[in-house]
Amino acid sequence: MSIGIKEQLIKIARQNSGAFTLQNVRNADISIRTFYRMRDAGEVICISRGVYQLADNYEGSQGSPEYAIIKARIPQSVLYLVSALYHHELTVEIPRCVHIAIKRNSSIPRIHYPKLRIYRMSDKSYSSGIDQQLIDGVRLNIYSPEKTIADCFKYRNQLGTDLAVEALKKYLSRKDAKPSAVLKMAKICRVEKVIYPYMEALV
Repeated sequence: MSIGIKEQLIKIARQNSGAFTLQNVRNADISIRTFYRMRDAGEVICISRGVYQLADNYEGSQGSPEYAIIKARIPQSVLYLVSALYHHELTVEIPRCVHIAIKRNSSIPRIHYPKLRIYRMSDKSYSSGIDQQLIDGVRLNIYSPEKTIADCFKYRNQLGTDLAVEALKKYLSRKDAKPSAVLKMAKICRVEKVIYPYMEALV
């Protein structure tokens, strides 16, 4: 691999949390034929269909492969429900798969790894409460703690009411808790009447 091309790929990878796609390579005016020669030589490795990483370690290359794949293949996705709860430290339950939300009419590619659970949402619910965080070395969209709690109450029949109530309890015990923000998100998720009695009991 020439130093010039390697430096270009390192720059691309850093801009994309350690991973990149063929489209990223094309946009950088790197020959696809040259890129495939580098792949065949083991200088570039495929971590999922259409998603690549450089084989050599470099500063900023240690992002989670699972999240790097999601970032590269479904950049519009938002970390959701149990996955978001876990990263907000509002549950001790380790997600068995990555929960993500997308817009209802979004088209997404088929991904075999990591295991995903995908939820399609209305535009208003999807766009409310999105934050960005650096999670395991990858900058991801993730719902705020308040939106996540409201969503967990919305899906309480699937996830269990206990999970949602425990998350609310943990959240309200924090010094920076904002009960009004939880109620605002609960209204957007149409669970305001469900969550309000628990809020009254815990606040």
